[in-house]
Amino acid sequence: DVTSAIERYALRYFDKKAVDQIAEKEIQEFVQWRIKNPVFNERNKRTVSEPSPETIRHELSSLKRFFDWMKVNRHIKHEVELKPPPLSKNRRPHFTKDEWNRITRNMREWVKDDRHARSRIMLTQYMLILVNTGIRVGEARDLKWADIDRQTRTVNGTEVEDIILSVGGKTDHRDVVAKSADVKEYLKRIWDLRRAEYAELHEGEKDADKGPPLSEPVFADKNGKAVKSFKKGYEGFIQHLGLQKDANGKTRTIYSLRHTYATFRLSHGVDVYKLAQNMGTSVEMIERHYGHTTNRGNASELTKVAQAAARTKHAWE
Repeated sequence: DVTSAIERYALRYFDKKAVDQIAEKEIQEFVQWRIKNPVFNERNKRTVSEPSPETIRHELSSLKRFFDWMKVNRHIKHEVELKPPPLSKNRRPHFTKDEWNRITRNMREWVKDDRHARSRIMLTQYMLILVNTGIRVGEARDLKWADIDRQTRTVNGTEVEDIILSVGGKTDHRDVVAKSADVKEYLKRIWDLRRAEYAELHEGEKDADKGPPLSEPVFADKNGKAVKSFKKGYEGFIQHLGLQKDANGKTRTIYSLRHTYATFRLSHGVDVYKLAQNMGTSVEMIERHYGHTTNRGNASELTKVAQAAARTKHAWE
């Protein structure tokens, strides 16, 4: 990774310049050259526009590792200091609280259309679950009923139930604690829909009325196969409400549901480290894209595990 990062741009820029003649001044000149000169990328055959501060920081990190290695191995005598540019506050498009309230108020009317009732029921519950869990689109697609668990804990003498989703992240599986137990109600609506469809499809078979197998995807079509994408329905819904773009003119994609989750959690005081764990991302990524959100202090809304008596289980538990 370090080698390829250096070969792409730095090696091309410095060309035949001796490494012991490269110091901080030359590195800063390289940074300015990168910013001002679009470079043709051989891998994807397109011209790359001005690099972001994040890209420059990555390239400088690779250069730093290279020069440190050079000094350790006595190829150069001097220390090379690098000053990376500040990270950009690249806000991810999300829904504000007022906009999200508007969306949820309109969901009930939206699903009344008999022609699209089934797909709209699935879409609205999908949106509700993503905004209350922050899971990725790919993680939602792979989520199965067997991946849903719960725990109970006691808060100020009151028993509280948490819904836990076991998902496959980019690097490993993790347990995601839902924002609130309301997610159980959203899951129940999907389960009731699938149980009725399953019973109709398998009429006359033993235990057909008990619902689909727990190995079935939560977001499934009538045949029990994972819905590949909710993009078309999502775009139609937010267009219907006039919410395609945020205040900065950025298009709200379906990933904006995850960004909305992060923004809401930070605004309610969830610790950034705990939030990063729950979302399967880094603290740096949270601070980079959601730094505009006021953090009101630490909270324990994600991961308390004091056990209490079990409640009645649903069919998928």
